[in-house]
Amino acid sequence: MVCLSAVNSVNTAMALSIYSTFSVEDVARESPNTIKFLQMQFYTDRQLMVDLLKRAEKAGYKAVLLTVDLPVSGRHKKSSNFSLPKHLEVANFSSLKKKQGLRSNKESHSYLAVARDSSVDWKVLDWLFSITSLPFVLKGILTAEDARLAVQHRAQDILVSDHGGRQLDGVQATVCVISVMCPNFLLLL
Repeated sequence: MVCLSAVNSVNTAMALSIYSTFSVEDVARESPNTIKFLQMQFYTDRQLMVDLLKRAEKAGYKAVLLTVDLPVSGRHKKSSNFSLPKHLEVANFSSLKKKQGLRSNKESHSYLAVARDSSVDWKVLDWLFSITSLPFVLKGILTAEDARLAVQHRAQDILVSDHGGRQLDGVQATVCVISVMCPNFLLLL
C-alpha cells in the first residue's frame, strides 16, 4: 500500500476507485486519519451500488465521487489489452464474482462493462442519494445548467472533468468549461 503511505505522509484526502485492488475496508483500515471518498459509476445492477455505498459508509468514507458523464469507456489501442496480473483482483467485487460465478478478472471486467448504465437520469440520482447518508460530488459536470440541476438534486459539490481528454472525444478542456461557468475564477489564478 505504497500510495496510502504517501497519502498519509502528506495529510491529504484520496478518492478510491471501486476498481482498486484494495477493498474499501482495507484502505480505511490502513489510513484511518485520511479523508476518503469512494469513486464509482452507475450500474444496472442496483444492488451492487447499494452494497458498495453501504460498505463505504460503514468504513468511514466521507463522500461519494460519482462519475456521471461516462456511460461507456472510450476505446484506446494502448490500453485495449490491459488486464490485471493474475495474482491481483478488483477487491471490491469479490462477492460479486462469487454471486455471478465469475472466475477471472477478465470475466469480472466484462460483467462490469456490460452492467454500466447509460440510461441514468435525475430520478435515478435522487434514488441513489436516498439510500445513503454520504454526500455526493458529481464528477463530469460540464455545463452551468447541469451544475444547477446537480445542486437542485442534493449534490453537495461538482467536479468539472473532461477525463484528461481520454474518454470523451470533442469535449472542451476543463479550464475552458470553468472559464464559462465561473468567468471570475481565472482572474484568481
